[in-house]
Amino acid sequence: MKVPLPTGITGDNDIPKRKEYLVNLYSTEDTLIQTPGISGLSTGDGICRGAVTFQNEYYQVSGSNLIRISSSGIKTVIGAIAGTADVVFAQSFIALCIVVKGGAGYFYSPSIGLVQITDPDYFPSVDVDSINARFVFVPADGGPLFYTDVNNLTDIPSLNFFDAELLPDDNKAVINLRNDLYVGGTDSFEVFRNQADVDTPFIRVNGAAIETGYVAAKARYKDTFLFLGRDRDGSFGFFAMSSGDAPQISNSAIAELLNEEYTEAELNLCTSQRFTWKGVDMVCFRLARHSLLYFGNDWTYMQSGIDPDDTLQPWSVNHLSFAYGKYLVGGADNNSIGILANINTEYGEKIERQINTFVKADRNAYFEIDSAMLDVTAGTNFTEGTVGLCGSKDGLNYGEPWWQPLGAQGRTEQQVRWTGGLGVFESFLGLKIRTTADVLFSVDGFLINV
Repeated sequence: MKVPLPTGITGDNDIPKRKEYLVNLYSTEDTLIQTPGISGLSTGDGICRGAVTFQNEYYQVSGSNLIRISSSGIKTVIGAIAGTADVVFAQSFIALCIVVKGGAGYFYSPSIGLVQITDPDYFPSVDVDSINARFVFVPADGGPLFYTDVNNLTDIPSLNFFDAELLPDDNKAVINLRNDLYVGGTDSFEVFRNQADVDTPFIRVNGAAIETGYVAAKARYKDTFLFLGRDRDGSFGFFAMSSGDAPQISNSAIAELLNEEYTEAELNLCTSQRFTWKGVDMVCFRLARHSLLYFGNDWTYMQSGIDPDDTLQPWSVNHLSFAYGKYLVGGADNNSIGILANINTEYGEKIERQINTFVKADRNAYFEIDSAMLDVTAGTNFTEGTVGLCGSKDGLNYGEPWWQPLGAQGRTEQQVRWTGGLGVFESFLGLKIRTTADVLFSVDGFLINV
């Protein structure tokens, strides 16, 4: 009997026997593929507060400094950045703008160095983006947006401001999409178009507003952007911006997690990291206790390390950027700087990959499982490695893993089998397949002999 492999995160906490999910694996064409590991590259000056590629070089706000990391990992300190909050970047052809969320703003270029914005018409901001050589800021008090003149880094005229007025909500975010500015408020988005008028460069696009609010974590994705937001009914979810609408991409399991396990204050701190892995466009949303990977109509968990009590934990990556032909990443909890890589460790430390699924029969029906087989990549690693199978009669409590070898290098014909009888079950068997070994772990199928 072939057991269907999970495709993502599904189910309801109130019905644990219906829950399925993956950890550090994602589904594509009926196969489970491992998410990337991390190889070490360099060391920063503290936790990563933001990362960006500017003029083909990688920059990071690390601890209290703006640093540049070369392709070989050499660190150069550019200058000090105030505060401890995450930062937001925007760039034009001539300069990089850095905004500390809720605080100071800076401009940087190799020719002028790092310069703090001291113009009296700059206000502490929470977001920034650029459009047609202007930088547009969202003030921390939620008031009207303000902006620089074209290619002018030294002056913010006092009359350079505009506001989204569909609803009386606070402004929280701005993003340039296809040369239109999308302004996100707590209850709505409005769209503004840049025009040639010097005195009024931004005009509202009629009919483009939507009543979905912005919370945090906007991320460019394909030809649009994703974000954590609030629907018209007040519930939280992840959304994809569309023309005149923002359909929710959260399924019921993701919505349950956001609305029942997190406070709004916690959701406001969510970050997003977009990357492409094996040709699949992905966005990882990092929350306080979970990292949720969206990979096109489905979700999986990403996590770092190994948690012995099966409590999920977030991925260590806080920010990343594509530079030198690879993704450079910064840590949320330490000063490590690494590279996403097709390996099975993070900075040399083990990580865990899991498949959580179930077998279900008619109510009050008993079934006995004689053996099980995992169709998995084998014999491709220097170390043999093992994979464990755990069972559960209630979907909550699992027994100890039954470990089997994955095959030493060269033994590609070896199959992973559990024989000798797995037991007798009434109506339901929860299954957890896991490995922490430094091995290639991609799965084509799982079969049981009933």
